Amino acid sequence: MRRTQHAGSFLVLEGRGDMRFWKSRSHHDCRLIDGSGKKNVVLGVRRLDEISFKGALGVVDSNYDYLAGVPLESNNLLATDAHDLECLLCRSSALDAVLAEYGSDEKIGGFGGRAGVRDALLERGLVFGRLRWAAQRFEAGLQLPATRAFVEEKSWFVDEDGLIERAAGMNG
Repeated sequence: MRRTQHAGSFLVLEGRGDMRFWKSRSHHDCRLIDGSGKKNVVLGVRRLDEISFKGALGVVDSNYDYLAGVPLESNNLLATDAHDLECLLCRSSALDAVLAEYGSDEKIGGFGGRAGVRDALLERGLVFGRLRWAAQRFEAGLQLPATRAFVEEKSWFVDEDGLIERAAGMNG
């Protein structure tokens, strides 16, 4: 059996979730490649750059790179403009569509109403993002507690003080 060379382009992604997202948003001649993590995508694109390969683009989550002032290592790398794909989706009209189709008015109302869901999610999630940022920025070995223990399941209320105390206790 003779193998033919791919005539299209390549989109190198961090993982399966990204593959599912980009599948319906990419041209049929573009092959999606699972890079199995951001580090692998960056290293792979760097190697392709070294051999002057044309037609490949790596897409990675920004994570905390923007906050840390970490530049992209290649013109063939693109970072999401949000922390990760899930944050990007929450900022888009996709959240409104999901709420309209699957959300119950009662639960949405209790969570701040349709207009307030984004703000409520942001408010509840900020403490987790801040702890992760601190762990990455200041303490390479900082351990973080399991987060489920600090989130009340029905209201999604976050016990921020308890979470921070537990994190400090694990690392003190």
